[in-house]
Amino acid sequence: MKAKKVGKIEFDSFAINGYEPTWKNGAKKANFESYIKYQEEMVTNERKNAPASNEIIASEAYLKVSDKLSTIPVSRAAKSYRSVQSNYLKMYVEDQLLSNPGGDNYDLESSDGRCHGCNETYSSAVIKDLRDAFSNLKNFLLDFTVGAKFKYVDKNGHIQTGRHRGFLHSVGSFFKHLVSGFTFGFYTPENVPQPKGFWGRIKHFFKNIKEALLGDLVEGVGGSVNHMAEDVILGTWNTLEVIPDATIGASPQGRKAISSIFDSGQVVLDYLTDIAPGGDAWMRVHAGNLFKGEVPVVTNLRKESSTAKDLKWRYVRNTPFRKAIETAGTLIADGLSFIFLGRGLFSSDEKRERK
Repeated sequence: MKAKKVGKIEFDSFAINGYEPTWKNGAKKANFESYIKYQEEMVTNERKNAPASNEIIASEAYLKVSDKLSTIPVSRAAKSYRSVQSNYLKMYVEDQLLSNPGGDNYDLESSDGRCHGCNETYSSAVIKDLRDAFSNLKNFLLDFTVGAKFKYVDKNGHIQTGRHRGFLHSVGSFFKHLVSGFTFGFYTPENVPQPKGFWGRIKHFFKNIKEALLGDLVEGVGGSVNHMAEDVILGTWNTLEVIPDATIGASPQGRKAISSIFDSGQVVLDYLTDIAPGGDAWMRVHAGNLFKGEVPVVTNLRKESSTAKDLKWRYVRNTPFRKAIETAGTLIADGLSFIFLGRGLFSSDEKRERK
């Protein structure tokens, strides 16, 4: 897949990592916002000196701020900025529709993740809805056991296949790490070398207890429960789509409208489950290691692109748009969870006092 370009920068790199031209006497800019600020200063100076004659490079952000500059031609830099903002959203929507069955133009069983010949007739649309609903039901059973498969876009723009961690698989891994830790490595799972020496066994103990609690229990079990709930929700959503597809979907215009509504709804539902406790986005936002100076929230904001080293970011294109909405949504979800948890605790105390 040939990437679009912004100037001489590959679009995928631009969208994920930012735009890094040389400017202001050849100095490298820190980020795109700094570049915009520099353009704003230049616009102000040029308008003072020759307001009627000069064609000024202006960013879209600055054009919105000042009505007086509305007649200035929008430069290629401003068009690039606007293009990137819209493509952040397109990339996010594509990632979400590839992660679960249901997208009207997506087929997770095909090699490229695309659905060929879908929605040509209302009957094909209805069949697609039922097949997606069944696939989500199947994914529920897989997420309960070994984990369901999904599609994602890698850092090179290619469609790849991944697999979630299943509930039972995570429970089994939890007990293996727990036993291995408490036996100080005298028992280790297959293909895992035994630790050597006294300090080696002490490190093995703490490493396996941490992996059992955080890796298997929180991320594994918690994540698989979240995926199972997501499978049920999206399976129900796909089933509901059958009704409009079988009625107003008789016309091409009707099928197009239905597809737009239900695809958008699926992206929203997927987002809500992602930011819920145990969701993929929730895990990324809370990721960090204080011993290594990695602070939760900040760690995710600093991740520039997908990385194979950490499963939390391997399957996503971590654009600024994704970081922003996932961080904001997760923090709101944390606040709501804290409020509801607090109300539950206080209400229980009140009931005890009344008794």
